[in-house]
Amino acid sequence: MIGRIFGVVSRPARPEPVLPALDDHVTLAALLVRLARSDGPLNLAEITTIDEVLKRRLGLNGIAAAQLRASGETLEREYPHTEALGRLLAHETPAHERDALMDDLLLVVNCDGPETGPEHNLMERIEALLPAPAKTIQMYGTIS
Repeated sequence: MIGRIFGVVSRPARPEPVLPALDDHVTLAALLVRLARSDGPLNLAEITTIDEVLKRRLGLNGIAAAQLRASGETLEREYPHTEALGRLLAHETPAHERDALMDDLLLVVNCDGPETGPEHNLMERIEALLPAPAKTIQMYGTIS
């Protein structure tokens, strides 16, 4: 018994996870994954939609989009700060592209059925981080 206690105490700490480089593409993938996971584990419809969004927005082929999504899944799982991800994406997304970005986020929200409360709450947080374009304000109202 004492051996087990000392084994637990002397066990080396778990190494820190290696995160993908934090760039705007991986950040976008992580935010799409976080939004998809906000109502439960990723499902096939969400995976397919995320890959399609990444292919269209970034001009990727299917394999590159899936690899980017996988990097986004890692970052989303290990990086707790939605606000930091949103701020980086806001910094990298020109104002004139934000309506399209919000449309892409909504595609992920709605691909597996009606929007849930957690998805709506996360969309509001993301909208607050990205200065809200006129179309999005009409859809969600102002953030309080």
